[in-house]
Amino acid sequence: MLKNNFEQMIAMQPKERKKVKNTLSKSLVSGKKGLTYSKKWVDVICNIPLIAHLIRAAERFNDRMGNQFGGAIAKRLNFDYTILSANKISV
Repeated sequence: MLKNNFEQMIAMQPKERKKVKNTLSKSLVSGKKGLTYSKKWVDVICNIPLIAHLIRAAERFNDRMGNQFGGAIAKRLNFDYTILSANKISV
């Protein structure tokens, strides 16, 4: 039967356990550095005026339910076109 990670770590010798802890702590430090680096790059990119404008516009569009509004308009236009074409009235 397979043991979970915690049971495996308890079963290890102290020297092996220390090696695993050092590896894990190095991994955490590296992960934090990578995350910090990524956050800095995101901030730099978001401070470009055009990118900042596009982000704000997308947020406004989503906040105002732009997809639903656009869908409603498209459905209405399709409905109107169907009625006009059924009656053979030119626009």
